[in-house]
Amino acid sequence: MIASWHDRRIIAGERLDRTIDKHLDEADIILLLSPDFLASEYCYNIEEATAIKKQERGEARVISVILQPCEWERKDLAQFLVTPRDGKPIITWPFIDEAFLDVS
Repeated sequence: MIASWHDRRIIAGERLDRTIDKHLDEADIILLLSPDFLASEYCYNIEEATAIKKQERGEARVISVILQPCEWERKDLAQFLVTPRDGKPIITWPFIDEAFLDVS
């Protein structure tokens, strides 16, 4: 079973960092969606480090999905195979469904 979670599900009054840490700790699959992920200092500097450590310990799989053109090649993401194929941004594919099929 796959249960999705993102930080927009945090309830008013909850501590942001603790809630995000809890869900990252529980995650088996962590999707990094660029360019929004790269644009967020918190996501890029804190969440990515946690995600990569989990992957290195064999506790999770980190998957980068390149949604729009961005400079992912100049970031830590470049050390991992990204999706879709060759890091071609999803919005540049002639048929978006083919891009998402490639990601899956």
